[in-house]
Amino acid sequence: MLSSKLIQAFVFIAIGVAICSCGDGADNLYYKGVIINRAETEYKLGMIRIDDVFGEDDELESPARAIIYHVSENNKVMFDLQDTVLFNIGYEGAYQVAKNVTKDFSSIHQASKEDQYAILPSIQLNLHNADVHREGPKHTRRHIIQRITSRGEFKRSDGSNDVVYLIKTEKEFSRTPKELFVLKSDYYNNPTGIFFFNETQDSVISLNASQVVGVLCDMSATHDHTH
Repeated sequence: MLSSKLIQAFVFIAIGVAICSCGDGADNLYYKGVIINRAETEYKLGMIRIDDVFGEDDELESPARAIIYHVSENNKVMFDLQDTVLFNIGYEGAYQVAKNVTKDFSSIHQASKEDQYAILPSIQLNLHNADVHREGPKHTRRHIIQRITSRGEFKRSDGSNDVVYLIKTEKEFSRTPKELFVLKSDYYNNPTGIFFFNETQDSVISLNASQVVGVLCDMSATHDHTH
C-alpha cells in the first residue's frame, strides 16, 4: 500500500513537470518493458519497467530501471498493468519519457538485448531508490538443509572457545550442494531458511586433529548493495 502511494505521489509531481515542458524527439529503437503503473485519463502518466536483460540467467541479477509514459494521444487508456510493450526513449524538456508506446510488435525495429543493456546507464529512474546497486552477479543465497552431525563439532583455529558446526546447504536457484562451516550460535539462531554466506578470514580445525579443515562463514539474512 505504501509503495503504491509513493508511486502515485511521484506521478503527480511528474505530471506537473511534464505539462511545463516541451517535446524533444525520440530514439528510433524500440525497447521492451512491462507496465507497472498504468496511465489513466485523470492521472495521465504511468510507468514502464525496462525488460529483464538477464531474465534467462539464474546467476545474473537483472536491472531495475523504469521510464514514465503518457496516456495515449487520443486520451484513451491503452494499456493494463503487466502488459508487455515496446517504446522509444525521448524527452519532454529535460525529463525522460517513453514515446510511441505500443503492444504491436510487427514491423518494429526492436532493440537487441545488447542494445537494451547498453541503454541502461542513461535510464533515469532506478527502482532500487537511488542506492549504489549495480547489475551483475547475483548475491548468492543458500538454503540450509541440515547440520552434519556425523562429523562431530569443530572449533576455530584462533584458540577461541566458539563451537563451529558443519552444515549442508544448496544454492537457491541451481540447488548446487555445498558444505559450509558456521558458528554454532549462528546455526541455532537460524536452523532453517535461506541465507547469505560470506567466507571470513578464520580457519576451522577438527576437535580431534590439528590440521586445517575449512574456512568459517558468516551467516546473514541480508546483504549490502555496495559491490
